[in-house]
Amino acid sequence: MKTIITYLIALLMITTIKGQTVASNCTAADSIIKKYKDDADRLALSRTSQLNDAYNDSVEIDKPMSNTYLRALLAVYNATALPARDTVVRLLHIHKYPSEMINQMVFNTSASTYSWAQNIQNGISPSGYAALDSVMSRYHLYVQNFSYFQGSTSPVPDIVTLQRDSNMNVPALMHIFTSFVPFAFSPGQNIIFGDGPQIADSITTNFIQLKYIFKWYDCPNGCLDQRTWIFRVYNDCSVAYLGSFGDAVAPLFTVGLPENTINQNNWRISPNPSNGYCTLHLSAGNFKLRLSDITGGAIRDQAVYIKPGESDYPLKVDDLPRGIYFLSLQSENKSASTKKLIIEQH
Repeated sequence: MKTIITYLIALLMITTIKGQTVASNCTAADSIIKKYKDDADRLALSRTSQLNDAYNDSVEIDKPMSNTYLRALLAVYNATALPARDTVVRLLHIHKYPSEMINQMVFNTSASTYSWAQNIQNGISPSGYAALDSVMSRYHLYVQNFSYFQGSTSPVPDIVTLQRDSNMNVPALMHIFTSFVPFAFSPGQNIIFGDGPQIADSITTNFIQLKYIFKWYDCPNGCLDQRTWIFRVYNDCSVAYLGSFGDAVAPLFTVGLPENTINQNNWRISPNPSNGYCTLHLSAGNFKLRLSDITGGAIRDQAVYIKPGESDYPLKVDDLPRGIYFLSLQSENKSASTKKLIIEQH
């Protein structure tokens, strides 16, 4: 009963706390900045497109705008006093799902016989095509790879991918290329199809509002379910959590659990992601195992006994469709500890 009550309290904390504002800050270690830089650049590109401002036609991303978003994202990351922050940052790892590439551009050379294409194939730079070389030099592009269509007999690459080390506005760069290139573009090759987690925004004078959207079920075809958590980041980097809405998502049950919970470091799942089989690595003892789907619905309950001197327990999950699941492990004198299990295509 105590475990059930604790779980309900944790779920209530995650889904219903509203209007709570906590102090935070907008700086972080380089490793964290790197983790959210792409999100900030994509948010800046989206806003540039909506406003149709000067940066809409610029290959360079609006850095002040990107930095504004980055500060807000870091403020949410640092708002550890908010349980909902743990949900979107630590448990679900929500980032902005890409719709367009931001550091690569793919084009189709259309079985070209131009010598520059042969030079690209042979790794010769500059390629000898002055207009192409000029743009590559100006925007610090380099050939990342080239490839051929299946069954192609072309003497030169059919597909060439250009890349640079910093993010850019790929549609704007494509527009520049189409003004002079004697080869065909395939814009669809510069778009990542499907759907996934998103971060949406709205900006006012006093705050930025960020919506962290977790999506699941058949995401290659658009995702069938989703849930949204809303945060408001003020100019002083304080963060307010405004609540969440949408389909039910199974939490990882680690927020607010008692101290006698099974230590997360004392067991693990491998491989994870799994292709249908995985192994639990844990200490000897008697355990109860529950496998749940993303909505929290129980799929399987079973007893697990690990003999002294043993530490592995094989788990067969090849009867389940690909997706995100949760494994909860409970012992006779410890409350449940839960971890996320990803099952990939079998």
